Amino acid sequence: MKLLDQLEQLVFWLLPLPKKWQRFVRYSIVGGIATPVDFGIYFSLTRLIPWFTKFYLVANIFAFLGGTIVAYLFNRSWTFGQGVKFVWKQYVKFLVINLFTLIILQICFYIFVDVFHWYDLIAKVLLLAISIGINFSLNSFWTFRRSE
Repeated sequence: MKLLDQLEQLVFWLLPLPKKWQRFVRYSIVGGIATPVDFGIYFSLTRLIPWFTKFYLVANIFAFLGGTIVAYLFNRSWTFGQGVKFVWKQYVKFLVINLFTLIILQICFYIFVDVFHWYDLIAKVLLLAISIGINFSLNSFWTFRRSE
């Protein structure tokens, strides 16, 4: 996590923020790590395997799961400072929130691509950006809430 800590110091030096916003910035940095995983899986499946070109929503589920695992591990250990130990109960909460978000995103993805005829990669980028705010709020409140 040393590299992430250095990145965090640079960001907060360039952009001093109140403490309550610093966790969101960390969450966004983790999103910047998990997003290429998600996007890379999606891109690889839909561009290299013809079946996934037609069934892009299935490819999106696989991509989502890959990105979610990476995001959970980094968020647990760095964003919310709860160590690197994998905790199934907490991961299930994280997954429930992300599955809720995935359902919403899948519906929007379908509408953007099949109804509005947007290019799938543009729609995916937009929806990934939207999901950061939704997931941060819900995960802060439920998954990574500290017991006082």
